[in-house]
Amino acid sequence: MGGAAGGRWCWWAAVTATSSVGVDGLMDLVEQSSMGIESPTTTAYYSGMIPGLIAGHYAEAACRVDLALLCHRYKWTLIVGTVTGMDVSAQTITYQDGQGLSAQLLYDWAALNIGSTIKLALLCPTAIPLAQHQALLATRPIADLNTKLSTFIEAWTAEHAGQHMTVAVVGAGAAGLELAFCIEHRLQHGLGVNCSTSLISAAPTALGLAAGSMLVCNARVRAIQEHGAQLELAFMDEQLPARRADLVILATGADAHEWPASSSLTCDSRGFIRVKDTLQALRVKTVCSDRVFASGDCASMDSYAGQKPPKAGVYAVRAAPVVIHNLKTLIDEELHGTSAHARLETFVPQSAFLSLLTLGDGTALGTKWGLAFVGRWVWHLKDHIDMTWMRSFGDAGSGLAPMVVAPPDAPAMAAQALVATDADFSIQHAILQRMAVDEAYRHAVLHAHDQVTMV
Repeated sequence: MGGAAGGRWCWWAAVTATSSVGVDGLMDLVEQSSMGIESPTTTAYYSGMIPGLIAGHYAEAACRVDLALLCHRYKWTLIVGTVTGMDVSAQTITYQDGQGLSAQLLYDWAALNIGSTIKLALLCPTAIPLAQHQALLATRPIADLNTKLSTFIEAWTAEHAGQHMTVAVVGAGAAGLELAFCIEHRLQHGLGVNCSTSLISAAPTALGLAAGSMLVCNARVRAIQEHGAQLELAFMDEQLPARRADLVILATGADAHEWPASSSLTCDSRGFIRVKDTLQALRVKTVCSDRVFASGDCASMDSYAGQKPPKAGVYAVRAAPVVIHNLKTLIDEELHGTSAHARLETFVPQSAFLSLLTLGDGTALGTKWGLAFVGRWVWHLKDHIDMTWMRSFGDAGSGLAPMVVAPPDAPAMAAQALVATDADFSIQHAILQRMAVDEAYRHAVLHAHDQVTMV
């Protein structure tokens, strides 16, 4: 039996039509074996749309995939449970089922895409437990965030009607920045709640932003404690005054789940699963682990000294077709006696990707190749890409049909389009797509962009 542990949404994108192998290739694999999928829930949320959901731009159903329906369509077995361990030599995965009982899954091949968890212990070892305070939320697991946020807002506004709410977002990376803007938009413009938001960064800057009314720099959190009805953040730098907030959200980056390091898998010093370039797990002592694959946040590539892949969803999406190809190749070898190892693909993490961040007010911020662009067209582009992505799941998801537009050949025209703030996104999308595959065009547009921004 083949098994995919971790109902992570980027894995599903790879095993449907967006994969280079595609549904046909995967179904060839399934016809030769049975396939089980393990997930803590029956739905998988697309994390890229959660900030838009929080801001009020989407209904919840638009941001999730129905795993039960997806598995039924392709005749896979959906196992609802939480993985707690793995024995590579016995080829078993231990999990806790929906009733809290321990169970085991026997596998011939396993693909792990279990994501990551929040850096809570490293961030503030004396922090109160997340489960004990509804005003202390975390970005992982992402599926719980909007529900817990809505519960807190409803309770807080009922008790403090007409009062000012203070929000602190700890962690000023992409997730923290999006959440700070989107939560503020929801409170002020969606619910009419007067609020102020602080974005707490341990670094001197955050995504190129300078310190201001929202951004607090060089502020590494030491502890989070209750202070009356509020939470109080204390900092490593004791000269920084403690900050109090009605709501604290932790967006502090990725940490490894505990169970891989305590299982028979080989992990790096941070607890992430060490893999070869083929995304197969490293040998465990004398036990061959070539039957186990790991990708996405949970993987640590030895050839890059664990520095890659970065903990971002786009790398899980790009890695998954490699996993699918290599799984199919190795199963073919086992069933038909063909030599497969020369035909295994290697995963090379891309050096740059298009980052699109929702700002809550119907605009978005985009970055790539050192360029930054902002405006309504950036939001419409992000929305279009996300909804097209969801469409790849058919009736298990939702979405829109893709759009094809030719980019302007003149670099100056392309550069002018990228600095526009309120325009039709389709031209900008076409420009960025061509820049990704045409190096000469990209350099010409970047040069023209420098000229435009200097004027």
